Amino acid sequence: MKTTYRFIIALILLLAFCLPLCNVFADTKTKTQTLRDPFWPIGFVPVSADADLQNKIQKTNPINWPKLKVLGISKSRKGYMALIKDIGTVKEGKVLEIKKGRRKYKIRIDSITKKGIKTTNLETSPINKRTTTKNKGKIKK
Repeated sequence: MKTTYRFIIALILLLAFCLPLCNVFADTKTKTQTLRDPFWPIGFVPVSADADLQNKIQKTNPINWPKLKVLGISKSRKGYMALIKDIGTVKEGKVLEIKKGRRKYKIRIDSITKKGIKTTNLETSPINKRTTTKNKGKIKK
């Protein structure tokens, strides 16, 4: 009976001293880091290929989001409403779809105050020619 207790205590002490040496409790940040190339300059952190590609795309094709011209702001029982040129009255949380040129833009109205509106640019997509042309049903021979 005494030998089993001694064995268990010795096993616990052995594990208590060996586990830190085996890096079982290593930080998760060190596990996810990439291996360092010995020829990199000191302090250099590599950028992932996806992020580098996105930066190149945004530099070559910047998006010109349409500006919303606020004509007026009024207060109602439920909050503020804004009158926007070529769109109409809008409330907070509304998502606007604006077609300008050959692109379609989605913009969300985040907040409306006495001073103006705050918006978030959600997405933009090109408009296909097929969706913009009207088919009158005439067949050309």
